[in-house]
Amino acid sequence: PSRGGTMMTLRGVDASEVESGVLCMFGEESVAGAVGGDGTVVCRSPSSAGAGVVSVRLSEGADRRDLGQSVSFEYFEGPFIYDVRPTIGGLSGGTTVSVTGAGFFGVSAECRFGAEVVRGGQARVVTSSVVACVSPVAGAAGGVAVEVSLNGGSDFTNERVQYVYGASAVVSSVMPSRGNSGVSGQVVTVIGSDFQHGADLSCRFGVGLLNRGRFVSSSLVECAVPAQARGNVSV
Repeated sequence: PSRGGTMMTLRGVDASEVESGVLCMFGEESVAGAVGGDGTVVCRSPSSAGAGVVSVRLSEGADRRDLGQSVSFEYFEGPFIYDVRPTIGGLSGGTTVSVTGAGFFGVSAECRFGAEVVRGGQARVVTSSVVACVSPVAGAAGGVAVEVSLNGGSDFTNERVQYVYGASAVVSSVMPSRGNSGVSGQVVTVIGSDFQHGADLSCRFGVGLLNRGRFVSSSLVECAVPAQARGNVSV
């Protein structure tokens, strides 16, 4: 990202031939490089005025003798996130979380839930403002920060938007269990366990019919039934 700070590793440098400090040249900007015994130099990218591609080369000494060939490094405007939905999920993971923000690009992404990172088919860019992440398994209940990386995990966002792990809710019954067909707004009480209060609390009747739920307690939620044809549906 253009804010800088990305750790970049360049290979093919013979440490025995380096006589003094190595500089990493990002265009005309220079930063100190750390030379490793395995023929690598690690550089931390400086900040940039904006997005774009710069040439990166290594130099040594006061006369800035070039060490090897240059490579390209692309700066991009750093993405940021401001919301996740849903905000609550089970400890067993597997919840598809929509991360909303700006500056997303490409197809692949990495999502970090606390210290756990998901990638590949578990994280993908949907639009320039949405990344879909599948929550990993958590060892304990509680909130974790959700962050996104677009460069293979080298840099993550840092807004620390919270996602809360909790025990998975269980529905045991609804009261009443019958109602008039074709009429919306009838209220049923859903009885179960481990319900959590939150803006995402919803009740689903059948396939895809969602209504906002009203939290009563960890074992009771009230839901307005949408109008439906006669027949049984799962809640």
